[in-house]
Amino acid sequence: MLRRSAFTTTFALTSLLAVATYVTPAVAGECPSDQVGANPLADRMTAPAGVTDTVLGSINLAGEPVSIDGRLFRLRRLEIQPGSVVPFHSQEDRPAQIYVV
Repeated sequence: MLRRSAFTTTFALTSLLAVATYVTPAVAGECPSDQVGANPLADRMTAPAGVTDTVLGSINLAGEPVSIDGRLFRLRRLEIQPGSVVPFHSQEDRPAQIYVV
């Protein structure tokens, strides 16, 4: 168990260092008041187009001190080509921290 904990700590610290060194945060605001709806996703595209999503690493949170079953802490790289579509989606039950490089 000690070995796994050391790996987890090393992975988390390395990820944090990489993020802090090479990227800047992008902060999103709230939706404009005239565009808020009960379900704004109902008539929108739901599949990405021209987007490559690569998981660089992950930690299963069930075995961590927070003990969240069915959740992973993931470090992902999204490559978004010009003219691509990142569809509308909800972060309601899966919060995200996004950095743009």
